[in-house]
Amino acid sequence: STDSTGESVSDETSEICEVSEFVLSEKVALIDSYMEHDIDRSLPVKNLFYKRSYKPSRPAGTKRPEQGNKLTNGEMMDIIFDSKVHVGWEGSSTLAIDFDLGGNDHKLADLSVRCFRILYYDVGLPKSVSVSVSNDNKEFTKVGQIITPIYLNNTAMYDYYFSFPKAISARYIRITFATPEKSNLVLDEIMAFEYCEDG
Repeated sequence: STDSTGESVSDETSEICEVSEFVLSEKVALIDSYMEHDIDRSLPVKNLFYKRSYKPSRPAGTKRPEQGNKLTNGEMMDIIFDSKVHVGWEGSSTLAIDFDLGGNDHKLADLSVRCFRILYYDVGLPKSVSVSVSNDNKEFTKVGQIITPIYLNNTAMYDYYFSFPKAISARYIRITFATPEKSNLVLDEIMAFEYCEDG
């Protein structure tokens, strides 16, 4: 009957909602498990990535190669390209860069990634930048994502800045750059900030 069919559909919808809520609550709980510490941004700050090595998911291009951890050496440039400072990747596939902090006793509060957009040189920004964390280097949990704005100047230096509500304690940090808008993705410096007494 119509009533029984309606009840059946209603029951199925209820079950779907319950499953969705369970999956969502699981994800929230997983994110919360990494964000356990309050942040006092009035304390001194230190860069957890300074001179730290990292592992990109694919090799950099020959025009702006990766040599000596250029993305974490503290040397930053303005819009003028410098192959001694910048690192570039060719192609439109997604890029991920992994950092190993050596332990999960750090309290990561903010993270900054500097990218460039110079359309004349076929250099474009990624569609988005996301941050994921892990303690086993196998299962990663996304804790933040920034979508690139649509209306930007053809020539621009753009900082993706993540300011987390609570400090993150995780050993492995993965930064993912989704599908660059042009055939070249160029990065300058990646920094991760912790606020602490010995900053």
